[in-house]
Amino acid sequence: MSELEQTKYNAIDNLKRLCARCSENLEHTCRIQNLIQEISGLRGIPVIVNDKLRHLVFN
Repeated sequence: MSELEQTKYNAIDNLKRLCARCSENLEHTCRIQNLIQEISGLRGIPVIVNDKLRHLVFN
């Protein structure tokens, strides 16, 4: 798993903890779920400098 994918996974995991329904993977509509979908849909080219993610070029 790339560092970008790991960062996305960590962000999604943290967001799921903010909503009880999201943490239980229930079907519903909330603002947190919308953010999770946006984050999971991010595609880009990571700019890595000295083995650290410094920037992301979205495509």
